[in-house]
Amino acid sequence: MEIDKDLKRKLSEEYTKDFLELRIIVNKFDPLGLIRGGAPENEHDNVTQKLIRCLYDHKLENVRDLLIDCYDEYGFNGRDIKEEFLNSFNKKIEDTYNLIENWYLNKYKNRTLANGKR
Repeated sequence: MEIDKDLKRKLSEEYTKDFLELRIIVNKFDPLGLIRGGAPENEHDNVTQKLIRCLYDHKLENVRDLLIDCYDEYGFNGRDIKEEFLNSFNKKIEDTYNLIENWYLNKYKNRTLANGKR
């Protein structure tokens, strides 16, 4: 079965839009401050790709772990934070999770409303 070209284009446009919106959130999260230090805006695209896959699979409950575990990709253990940094680390994870959760809920609330469901 082949996907209609218009549907394929629409899906591609939707993915691109979603990806760019989530990239903004991930770059604000900026695990090690690389973006603030001048890294290109695509520095964390691997994290954004994992995040969008998680959200498209409706696994919002896995997002916190993804945010913590993404530090491993940069050579740091997000599960071994020194006590003195733990509160600020947890706040950063929670603040980012809340932004992602709001994005997710708005995306699927709008889709549900567009389909006539309440």
